Amino acid sequence: PYTRRMASCWAIARLVRTSLATTSYNNCYLQVLAPWRLFLGYDSQNQQIITSDVIQSSTYLSRSGDNAAPSPSYFIPSSSDVIFCVVGPPNTMLEPNIRVHWGDDPSSLRLIYSITRNETITTNLIPCTLNWASATLPLNNDNNNNNNNDRVCDPPFPDYRGPWTPIEVHTRIDAKMTEGITMRLEHHDQGRVPPPPYWRASSMGGYGTSSPSVLERQTQASIAWQFAARFVLWDSGWGKAFADATHGGYICLMGFETNNP
Repeated sequence: PYTRRMASCWAIARLVRTSLATTSYNNCYLQVLAPWRLFLGYDSQNQQIITSDVIQSSTYLSRSGDNAAPSPSYFIPSSSDVIFCVVGPPNTMLEPNIRVHWGDDPSSLRLIYSITRNETITTNLIPCTLNWASATLPLNNDNNNNNNNDRVCDPPFPDYRGPWTPIEVHTRIDAKMTEGITMRLEHHDQGRVPPPPYWRASSMGGYGTSSPSVLERQTQASIAWQFAARFVLWDSGWGKAFADATHGGYICLMGFETNNP
């Protein structure tokens, strides 16, 4: 594994399949070319980051039982998406550094990444041979600016608040009529729900074991509650009163995020 000092920059990204023949968890092979590496987690005891050059989702999708090793913190597969993180030197020449084999239609694959928060870039992968495809993931060198949360620097340790945009699938509603109130609507998609081994907070597997129809109804109920609460806060004047009392503060109504553990 690399030490933290050797990871001069990092990027978090999402692979997306835009066409699915089935909703099953087809095995995704993901390879990162040297000198870059896949970032899988952080070993706090030895002060090192855990990395690999290749990974396949089937290794983690089928595991179960108390003796199963924990899933990687920064490699999260589902039937339509794979979230992953890359560390290494700056990719200033924009060299292709990602190779993927996922299903039999490389043209359906998209890479979503971000350089700054709240901005995403989507690119098509380039088909290679035997249903493999390649892509370029930029990385910025910013080790001298670790306190600037809008820039890419060290891997995303627990206190990092940087560009998570590629894995945030939601819409923010900030209307003038609702001063002091904002709302974040999560975009639920059953294809993005990770399997049970990835839900550490729940011994029952979290949303990964939930019925797709139940999750859909719960999501719609959550959205209905958010809009109802928004109207009450606006109609009562409580939202504006809060903004006035806190000199620009606001109340944020949020749903529940089913897609990312």
